[in-house]
Amino acid sequence: MKQEVYKYNLSYDRNGGWLGDIILTKEGLFFSNTDVGDFTYDFYFGSVVSSNNDVRTFFLEMDKDYFLNKIIKNLSDFSASECKEYVNNILPALKEAIKKELEDEA
Repeated sequence: MKQEVYKYNLSYDRNGGWLGDIILTKEGLFFSNTDVGDFTYDFYFGSVVSSNNDVRTFFLEMDKDYFLNKIIKNLSDFSASECKEYVNNILPALKEAIKKELEDEA
């Protein structure tokens, strides 16, 4: 079965300082390998209402508190402040990468 996958190379700044790699599947699986921690989660996109039924739109609409809540519940090896650092770095960079990709597709 063919899987629809989106891969994002995130950077800290326009000069390309590496922040991490993110992989999203159409079904809502989230995989990350980043400078601020690694995290995998199944957002089970099929159960979430999102415009255009697109996992990328789901992440664009996601707020930091929702994302942080998922991370804190699933990263027992990390403190709350480390989880917040992850969210504050990764989610904005991921949203920027997704926006660019969607603009390029338009």
